[in-house]
Amino acid sequence: MRYRHMMNTNHVPHSSSSSPWFATAVAAVLLGISGLLLAGCGSSDTGTDGAESDISLVYVNWVEGIAMAHVMHEVLQDSLDMNVEQMSEVTGGGTAFTSVASGGADVFVEAWLPTTHSTSWEEHQGDLQKIGQWYDRTTVGLTVPTYTDIESVEDLADHREALDGRIHGIESGAAVNEQTREILSNNDIEGFEVLASSGPATWSELQSSIQNEEPIVVTG
Repeated sequence: MRYRHMMNTNHVPHSSSSSPWFATAVAAVLLGISGLLLAGCGSSDTGTDGAESDISLVYVNWVEGIAMAHVMHEVLQDSLDMNVEQMSEVTGGGTAFTSVASGGADVFVEAWLPTTHSTSWEEHQGDLQKIGQWYDRTTVGLTVPTYTDIESVEDLADHREALDGRIHGIESGAAVNEQTREILSNNDIEGFEVLASSGPATWSELQSSIQNEEPIVVTG
């Protein structure tokens, strides 16, 4: 599956980073640092050594989030002798933040900070702790197959009819969906709808379109 991120300089505010890569690789929607592990400020049982013995994980059905949740499950149990008593899937990052902050879960394995999930973090940071980072060089943007003639956000207007005026987003309420709408507005691009679906459904649409060499834009 071959695809490209579309790049554009008219973007929403992004992470401040000392890396030149962050300064030059401006994605169409935003830049963000992903892979932070969030934990509640203390709801699990503790063992005799003071360590948390029972852990519950929460994740969203993003492809990499599902994978990371299962990796974390194995690391906690096999390497750290902790019991993962529950793994729960929720519909969206905001729900995951709320679940950990309220004590419904102990750890969320994929907080996209400091940008994408900034609103959820600001709302719940008094009840959350950042406990680790597993990837720090990621971008979020609009993605198209490499066989299209779309190279940047500005090109979307010329392909509106072929795209049926649709951009395939992820779950309803996802920050990346709203940021995509903001990017369209910032570039005075009209006539597009950002469709709320889910990560797996969006990637399925992308795969199907690539197999048939049809134009498509997804948040990626």
